[in-house]
Amino acid sequence: MAKEENFLCKDTIPKHPDSEPRLQYSGFFDCNYCDCKTFSTGTGFNNYYCSGDPAIGDFSEMYINEYTPQFFSPSIMLFNPPAGTPKSVRDSLRRAFSICWSDIPASCNVLRVTVEILLKERWPEVPIVINGKYLNKKLNELKRIEEKKPKFLEIIDYFLAIKWLGNNGSHDNELEERDLAVAFKIMEKALILLYSQDDNSVSEWVRMINAAEGRPIKS
Repeated sequence: MAKEENFLCKDTIPKHPDSEPRLQYSGFFDCNYCDCKTFSTGTGFNNYYCSGDPAIGDFSEMYINEYTPQFFSPSIMLFNPPAGTPKSVRDSLRRAFSICWSDIPASCNVLRVTVEILLKERWPEVPIVINGKYLNKKLNELKRIEEKKPKFLEIIDYFLAIKWLGNNGSHDNELEERDLAVAFKIMEKALILLYSQDDNSVSEWVRMINAAEGRPIKS
């Protein structure tokens, strides 16, 4: 929630009869849940809305400023990792969260790096997992090692789904907000399975991403 006295918004486009207002904002926001403050900047548009019943000629219209954040400081945690999550994994997640508003492909790629860090933290006794050149090879080796543990096989499939989405972020730059949201949800579930007892399933998303080797929904 923005504090009106701390919120600044300016039109960044020179006045022209045919130009649509494009806004740039900055301000401090209060979190309704944790009572913390964060500073944010971003962009916005002044959008026109009209509704009504043409049969009776009853119309209403309004202009509403709609904003899209690009940056928060401190960054907003989109989910809280379980208490047992290693600090190195938490730090990498924060990096992914910090750029998710401004650079979706890069954020998803950082999430892929987070998987690499998590593998080193969780399976330090397996040299080939640490030193393998490609993440895909590491995950395949982990499947061989954990082949008799269904829980870990499921988690490895989650990591593979994040790997595919991270690859999309590295190579084709076509990831959308919904793709990143799914990747974060998959990572959250993987951490829950590893470090807590909660069990909310995202298995269907994982199956779809792995089957498509990337984004399950193309636009």
